[in-house]
Amino acid sequence: AVEELRHKCDRLHAHLLETELAYAHKPQIKALNVEQVPAEIEQAKQLLSKLMSCKPSIHDILQVAQTVEREYDIHVTNRAQELNERWEHSVALTSQRIQLLQDSIKNTASDIYSSSVEYPWQRAASINKIPYYINHSDQTTSWDHPKMHELMASFANFNDIRFSAYRTAMKLRTLQKCLCLDLTSLSNIISVFAEHEVLNPINKTIDVVEILDYLHKIFEKTSNEHPQLINVISTVDLTLNWLLNIYDINRTGTIRLLSMKMALALLSRGYIEEKYRYLFSLGACINNNREVLDRQRLSVLFQQAIVIPKQLGEVAAFGGSSVEPSVQSCFEYAHDPDVITADDFLEWVKLEPQSLVWLPVMHRLAASEVAKHEARCNICKVYPILGFRYRSLRHFNCDICQNCFFSGKLTKIFKMADPLQEYYTETTSSEDIRDFFRIFKNKVWAKTRKTPKLGYLPLPHVFDNTLSTSEQQILSSPTLASPITAPSEPHIEVAQQSSSLTESDDEHMIIAQHCKNLNNAVNKSPHPNERVVRSTSLDHEERIELEAIICDLEDENRLLQNEYERLCQEHREQSLILNEQQEQLLFNDNQLDVYNDRKMLREAKQLRQHKIKLEQRMKILEEHNKQLGKQMKRSKQLLSKEVMIISLSSIQCSILQKS
Repeated sequence: AVEELRHKCDRLHAHLLETELAYAHKPQIKALNVEQVPAEIEQAKQLLSKLMSCKPSIHDILQVAQTVEREYDIHVTNRAQELNERWEHSVALTSQRIQLLQDSIKNTASDIYSSSVEYPWQRAASINKIPYYINHSDQTTSWDHPKMHELMASFANFNDIRFSAYRTAMKLRTLQKCLCLDLTSLSNIISVFAEHEVLNPINKTIDVVEILDYLHKIFEKTSNEHPQLINVISTVDLTLNWLLNIYDINRTGTIRLLSMKMALALLSRGYIEEKYRYLFSLGACINNNREVLDRQRLSVLFQQAIVIPKQLGEVAAFGGSSVEPSVQSCFEYAHDPDVITADDFLEWVKLEPQSLVWLPVMHRLAASEVAKHEARCNICKVYPILGFRYRSLRHFNCDICQNCFFSGKLTKIFKMADPLQEYYTETTSSEDIRDFFRIFKNKVWAKTRKTPKLGYLPLPHVFDNTLSTSEQQILSSPTLASPITAPSEPHIEVAQQSSSLTESDDEHMIIAQHCKNLNNAVNKSPHPNERVVRSTSLDHEERIELEAIICDLEDENRLLQNEYERLCQEHREQSLILNEQQEQLLFNDNQLDVYNDRKMLREAKQLRQHKIKLEQRMKILEEHNKQLGKQMKRSKQLLSKEVMIISLSSIQCSILQKS
């Protein structure tokens, strides 16, 4: 037993000596730069982990030493006790170093981010490390960063946008660019949070120091990808300000980790379906070896998401603060009445529910920023159209730019009730043909046309901020401010610009009539190969329908020609009758009495009016005939072009198969 104890003591001595030497070579905390502190904290934690791995060996040695003591080998037992004291001392020193390093970060945080503002502004921090800003020129203080003040004031420029979904998307897109989240990929955000996973992330809260640590790591990765486009210090400070404005209105100093993950992910750079999947994973739990969401967790997710447009004063248009309608609507698509799977959730969000419709609209807005359409706006006459393009499905060759559409401008032929097709990328020949077919159907069957389907999934408006008991249990936290508190004072002016419930209903109805439901909207423009394939794929049924339309147009053209010839003949006959009556009136002028004169003049006047009406109708028919001729010619050209493309594609495929 004594020999065994000696061997164990030797191994433990070597291990402790290694850790003691590693600790001795650590630099003093005062000599460290601010950028070196996080790395030193990680190294100290690793050293502490190695020391804690020796704890079972210490316990084993002490037990063996008690047995040896009864055999009166005092030297070996004293060595075991000495090793135990050395181990405890090393653990204490390492723990103390970690605490001092963490305190140094807290003490120097204000110094690091003080450069995010310029004179006369100064950045300061409260007791719970929340930053506030002092204006020395007018001796005032504010919770908001000076640039955040400017950003919120700039949102007033979007108040002229008539439709709340687009108005909110424009504000969020501006915010996204200001916070450099349009440069920050979703994968970078996920990887940073994955390094510090917690057991119960849905209830985990973090303080300002932890928020700054996460943000700094995220934007450091963004800075490595775009070094010339981002100022890490200023961006971190602004993003912290935005997160606190949304989730910590009362400035308690803590927010929910789930809230931070969701806000950054929704405004990051990435595909919208990936964001929806990540959103689901944030609240998912394991049930029967599959990830699912119950009603409580889904309510928490929606509560954290809806406060993003609420902070902009736009919550009324998206169903209000109550999330019960969204939860109920989502579970209608679930195969299980108690839980919802990821596939069910994705099926529901792809319908663009009213409470989340601002997110796909923002993605389409981002994609439209690089779009250039070879068309002229029928209202402001701008050419080419940049951004969104709206094509009338009631009138031929009628296009609207996004500025005219957003402001609600009208013309003699274009009304807001007319159906429109929205494009955020350049159109292809296939899309032009499809739209021509739809315009023709709207013209021919205008009276029997059904009410257009909604371009989003509507939810009942329930303005009730109270939560159910189960939701209160999930949302309750002694150190967390309520995430559904009203916006702070600097944002009240924006909130007052939002429309009432009735107005938002009208806006959504108009948007539903104007916009096609784009289920596969993405943050980036489609790949060129996809667009080539799409432009060369006109299926057989549509080609048959187009040929039938051309035949109908030719029949209508023949009818118009016959009607035109009949009117010309009637016009000639009426002209002859009028001339004869005028001659007869002049010939018998002296022989007719006053009564007959008036009667003849009245008949002549009626004939002239009828003649004028006939001439006007003939002009209208001539113009209509010209337009039909142009459309027929253009349709035949497009059809022949598509047939040629399809034939060439089939020839290429056959050649490739043979080869």
